[in-house]
Amino acid sequence: MSKIFDKLILVIALLILGGGIAIFVLQSDPSASDVLEKTPSGGAYDAIESPPFVEVTAQWPAAKEQEPDVVYDVFTPPKIYLDKDGRFVFEGQSPPQAWTIYLAAIEQNPYRIQLEGYIEEDLSDPSKTLLLLFDEEKRQKLRGRVGDDIEDHDISIQSINIKRVGDAASGTLRKIATAVILDKRTGADVTLTHGERLFEDDLTITFKSDEDPLYQVELSRVGERFQSGEDSFVLREINLEESIVSVEKLETETTDSETKFLTARTTQTTEDEPTANEPAQSSFDDESKRPGIFN
Repeated sequence: MSKIFDKLILVIALLILGGGIAIFVLQSDPSASDVLEKTPSGGAYDAIESPPFVEVTAQWPAAKEQEPDVVYDVFTPPKIYLDKDGRFVFEGQSPPQAWTIYLAAIEQNPYRIQLEGYIEEDLSDPSKTLLLLFDEEKRQKLRGRVGDDIEDHDISIQSINIKRVGDAASGTLRKIATAVILDKRTGADVTLTHGERLFEDDLTITFKSDEDPLYQVELSRVGERFQSGEDSFVLREINLEESIVSVEKLETETTDSETKFLTARTTQTTEDEPTANEPAQSSFDDESKRPGIFN
C-alpha cells in the first residue's frame, strides 16, 4: 500500500515541475538575437569629441632657508599670523641655548685636627692612651693624652673611648676609637673617630665659564643665585657623594626655564695631595710600629 502512495507522490511532483518549466518559457523575454535585429528609433545625434590629453609637469619652488632662531616641530607647529601688509609671519620656537657655565669643583675642607692613630699603654686605663693627631693647617703631627692642653694648636683633649666590637661574620674583634677635644677657637667639643676623616660643614661650589676664563663664582648653599652675562641661575641641589649639582636657568622673555645636572670637572673633598717637593705625610712615625698600635 505504501508503495502506491510513493508512486502517486512522485507523479504529482513531476507534473508540478513540468508546469513550472512551461510557465517560465511562455513568460520569458524575446531572445537576444531578436533584439539585435531591430532598428533603433529616435532623433539624430552628433558625436562628442574628448579634449586631447596634455601632460603637465609641476614646478615646485625651492625651499627657503630656515630662520636661525626658529625650530620647526612636527607636533607643535609655529603660530602663523597675517600682518598689516598681507604677508604671513610666524612665531616659532627658540632653540635651546648652550650653557656656557660649568661646575668647576666641589670643595669640602677637612677639619683642622684629625685623629690618625693611638697607642694603648694600659688596656685597663684609657686615660693613659697616647693620641696621634695631625694639624691640617700647620701640617704638623702632635701627641697628647686626656687632660693635655695643647696651646700651640688651640685644643684641649677631653676624653678617649675605645670600644671592642665583635664581628659575627669573621669571628674577630674590631676596635672603634673616638676622642673628644675642645676647640678653643670656637669653644665647642669636637668628636674625632680613628679611621674617619672629619670635614667642615661649609662647602665651596665653584662655577666657571667656557667663554670667559676670568669668570668665577663661588657658592656655599642651596638657593643662592648667580649671573652669567644676561642669564640668571639658581643652585637647586647638591650631591656630595656623586659630585653633582642641580642648577636652574631662570626664565626670560624669550626662553623658558631649564634645569640641568652638572658634574664637577675636578673635585676636592679629602686631604691635600703632596706636591713634588713635599713628601706624603705618614699617619705614624717609627714609634707607632711598636706592639700595641691598632690602625
